[in-house]
Amino acid sequence: DSGTAHMEKIVVGPRHRGRGVGEKLMESFLQRMRDLGQSKVTTGFFQPHYFYQFGFRLERGFAGLVKDLEETAPAGQ
Repeated sequence: DSGTAHMEKIVVGPRHRGRGVGEKLMESFLQRMRDLGQSKVTTGFFQPHYFYQFGFRLERGFAGLVKDLEETAPAGQ
């Protein structure tokens, strides 16, 4: 729907992993979606443990993971 953005993937090259690049990209993306007035972000079920740390949850209605952008960010963000 018009209030939902879909993110296909987030990938960081092997040389740059472990430096917080992915986390910064994700935080920036989620903030940009909030700024654009989106209420949810969906993604597939690739690497779910990574997305759980950003507050995504399994949602069968979206056939993947969803994050409500109107919720407060998880601790540490």
